[in-house]
Amino acid sequence: MLLEVIHEPYRQVGTSLLVEDSRGGVIMLSLYNYVGPDEDPNELFQVGTEFALVAPYLKNAQDDRSNSLMLRCDNPQCVVMYDDDRFIWRGSSIRLQKSNPWEIRQKGNEAFKIGNLELASKCYSLGLKHPDIEVFESDKIACFGNLAEVNLRLGRWQEAMEDANKVLALEADHAKARFRLAKAMSRLGEASKALAIARELLKEGSQDRSGIQKFIHECEIIAKEEVGEYNYNALLKEARLKPPNGKLGFHGSFVSPKIAVGVSIPLASGASYRGCKAIMDLKEGELIMSSKAFAFSPKVECLSFEANVYEKSLEDERGMQLFSEIVRKLWKSPSLGTQFYLLSSGVASNNQGVEDITKIDLPKIRNIIRSNAFSEHPLDEQIRASWKKTFGGHATTLDHSFQNETPASGLWTKESMLNHSCIPNCSWSHTCDQIFIRTTKPIQMGDELCIAYSSCHNSHEERMETFRNWTKQGVGFACLCDYCNFLQKRDDLRKLAHEVDNAYEEAARAVSMQGVKMGTAADLAMSPAHRKVIFDVFADLPLRLQHTPLARLHVLEGSSLSMSDDSAGALKSYQQAAKIGYAVRGSGIWEYFLDMWRIVGSAMACNHRKLALESLVVIWNSDHFQSIQKDEAKRFFKDLTRKYSLPWWNDEYNSRREMQLDRLVREVWSLDSKKSHNKKSSKKP
Repeated sequence: MLLEVIHEPYRQVGTSLLVEDSRGGVIMLSLYNYVGPDEDPNELFQVGTEFALVAPYLKNAQDDRSNSLMLRCDNPQCVVMYDDDRFIWRGSSIRLQKSNPWEIRQKGNEAFKIGNLELASKCYSLGLKHPDIEVFESDKIACFGNLAEVNLRLGRWQEAMEDANKVLALEADHAKARFRLAKAMSRLGEASKALAIARELLKEGSQDRSGIQKFIHECEIIAKEEVGEYNYNALLKEARLKPPNGKLGFHGSFVSPKIAVGVSIPLASGASYRGCKAIMDLKEGELIMSSKAFAFSPKVECLSFEANVYEKSLEDERGMQLFSEIVRKLWKSPSLGTQFYLLSSGVASNNQGVEDITKIDLPKIRNIIRSNAFSEHPLDEQIRASWKKTFGGHATTLDHSFQNETPASGLWTKESMLNHSCIPNCSWSHTCDQIFIRTTKPIQMGDELCIAYSSCHNSHEERMETFRNWTKQGVGFACLCDYCNFLQKRDDLRKLAHEVDNAYEEAARAVSMQGVKMGTAADLAMSPAHRKVIFDVFADLPLRLQHTPLARLHVLEGSSLSMSDDSAGALKSYQQAAKIGYAVRGSGIWEYFLDMWRIVGSAMACNHRKLALESLVVIWNSDHFQSIQKDEAKRFFKDLTRKYSLPWWNDEYNSRREMQLDRLVREVWSLDSKKSHNKKSSKKP
């Protein structure tokens, strides 16, 4: 249908337009994903603007008590603005009748100067379509060059590189085009080549000497990041200058040469699936992947909801932001569809992409987001509050899952190729929109690399329920990890594990809600005699197959022994729980630290100070604390050590024991200082 804007538009969640159709009918149009967050709808849809709308649909107006109907369109490709020899139908119509390429380019320059990059892009593109453009070669070069600059500023790196190369095909020594090419290449994983171009320009005496020198410095950092050398302190410092959970500037992507991403993983049945695997042995704690998010939705302080008309459901604000950013990104940079549409959109769908990567397939985009978006796992609120107090909510290095329950979420295309396992060997963290994947165990060549989509601390039943409805209600996947396959064959053990999980949750509720002592709650939830029966049944299994239920059972046992003044027995139980936890999920994540802090408290309870010190050293030496500024890390480390160690030393607050624990913490820092001093001394000639 043909429409004309007859009133100034305004923005709510989408953009609202009062339009008149070709028959004189007037109706409100709610337009989604067309106007960007930094664009003015009045620039794009001035009164009098005419356009065609393909495949709109009717909906009830939410803010109208009469429940009147209005038009809605979610797909920006369905809004058709006309380009011909007379007009640019984008924002204020620019009359081009009897114009030449130079005049069109000047209109683009005017738009560029006032920051209207989309209009500038439209003008330069139209100038290149002018029938006389081949006669005006200088204008052709200028239009391609200016388009390259616009695309750089809009983050469309592939398009910027193509435009710069078109300039160089016409004028090989064009300095600005070479510089723009270098900038685009630095964003496309070719920082070393970009550096070579920039250094050549500097030697040739380019006019923009200071700009090139600044770029060389930035590019040197990106080149290091592309081989896995990240300056975490600098990243965190940058994050503090951003809004909480906002976006960082550009940083390089890294994929370890020791891994293969998106390769075929065979099943015993003869079928296969895509995933990531090690092609060389990997050490515990190795960085294997890092990249900037394809799309990122920052923290939302107050959630609002919007109707999803395709599936008759509600979407939260964070999900809407992510969806809108991806739709606009695919619309403006169609080449990105190649990597995006190859992501899984659900088990029941074809994941080989779409025939036309330039098509905006809204239902498929939603399913890809649901199947692949990373979101923080809602841990203990006090951990989150302590982290936020120290770091302002910028750096998130907690244990994560994908469940859409928390403040920030994002989509990373390469990292989305990692599959789930209930016995993962990798974990992830992010600083704003930059993600980091690390190994949590030694990994052998040929092993699949997996993360946990749902916390290993959740019960088996909880995880299975989550996975059954992963993409949407009733559409998900079945976990095929060693632990799940084992429980499918041993229904007797699955029932016992379920019984332990219920007892643990019952004891935890009694402690937190009723103030019952931990040892008493443990014995009330499950008798010592029954605990022994279950221990005996699981005794011969590998620790990784004993999994979280047996770790929980050891915690219950330790609490009971501690109440009976058997501190040594309690410590032994807590150590066994930690061993099982490590076998299940490895190190480097917060549940591992919680195990260590439990050992610290129980070791101090039985005067095993050396073991407590060794456990704290393990935590302090982790990347979580070593990658941030020392004074901030120390405050955070001290607070959490008090919070998560003292309860296992004494059920009630004891200031004397808190002071002893603080002395132990200071001893850890003293050992760290001596180690740093010895390293510096060994480097001297």
